[in-house]
Amino acid sequence: MQLGSPFDALHGAIASAVHHDIPEITYQDRDWEAYKGMTGPEQVLAVKNHTVPTITKTRRVYTDEVEVVMFPQTWGSTALGYGGIGGAAMTPAYTVVVSYENHMCVYFGHGRLAYRLDYNQMSTEGRERWRSDLQAHNLEDIRGSGKYR
Repeated sequence: MQLGSPFDALHGAIASAVHHDIPEITYQDRDWEAYKGMTGPEQVLAVKNHTVPTITKTRRVYTDEVEVVMFPQTWGSTALGYGGIGGAAMTPAYTVVVSYENHMCVYFGHGRLAYRLDYNQMSTEGRERWRSDLQAHNLEDIRGSGKYR
């Protein structure tokens, strides 16, 4: 059996992660409208005292901000790690993990999200299992992903 195209697996996973699977980033930015409405001396004082007006914004993660790990993994059926009905043939596919800060998204074979993990919400044991399985290039399927929590 063939693994399929590594480019397709990688592209599908990254596109899915950055467009909708990784949560939006919330950050503070200068409120330019309020800042422009201030006089010159008020602006200088606000910068000096760190009281420049700010607003909360959100954005999607950029492709150059994510980290990616990709490796081949063999599954016991053609359903890969997603479960469901599949042929009972040993099937190799690329497993792709796309991460940004504490969020990890796992994909098997293409850009369909298998599961998402938040490192901050995982137990100590879950983190250890995750690191061990990732290092061994043998991640759990959807059903078994609960051991990482």
